[in-house]
Amino acid sequence: MGCTMKRSMAFIVVSATLAATRSAHADPLSLMLTGQMHGVRIERKVSLRLLCSPDPHGGTVSLELEVPQAYDLKDFDYGDFEGPDAVGGARNPARLRLTGAARKQEFTHSATGWYSAQDPNTFVFGLSQLTHKPGKLADLVRGIDSRSTHIEWKQRAYNDSKRELRAVFALDPPTIQRIRDTVDACVKPAPQRKPARKKH
Repeated sequence: MGCTMKRSMAFIVVSATLAATRSAHADPLSLMLTGQMHGVRIERKVSLRLLCSPDPHGGTVSLELEVPQAYDLKDFDYGDFEGPDAVGGARNPARLRLTGAARKQEFTHSATGWYSAQDPNTFVFGLSQLTHKPGKLADLVRGIDSRSTHIEWKQRAYNDSKRELRAVFALDPPTIQRIRDTVDACVKPAPQRKPARKKH
């Protein structure tokens, strides 16, 4: 085999190895939904970001509620939910509800929060869990189907349980399909490895 052929074969092997590595550690998938926030002094548009990192070794599926003008308006106790040890997230967890034709799916989950690095005026509430694992968040996003009409996120204030943020996101068939395309790789069970064949 000539030198040129050897180099070509080596290039093919290296390329295949890199492609397999990229496949095993795929880039996170992301989708942004736009909704309306109620229960604050100035009602406004908010965003719900769905994130899926399908890596079976430490990947996560996440929901992030992005509230604009949070720092300037200070119309909620955002600071009580900031950081992993925030008092607000443990005492008043986020309540998420998936509504559809003749059914509702609901769960509560402690939320952490932070001010966005891209826009310091925006506060982000976040929920996450490991991919390919059972859990409340996985159950919720897995339950989004053709019968679903809304996702609702409620966040009660730390010192006043009667005061709360309520963000509502409408779902239509094209949006539902985009959600499925984004999160299915994270909420399905991890593929089982085939047992190695014993050598005789």
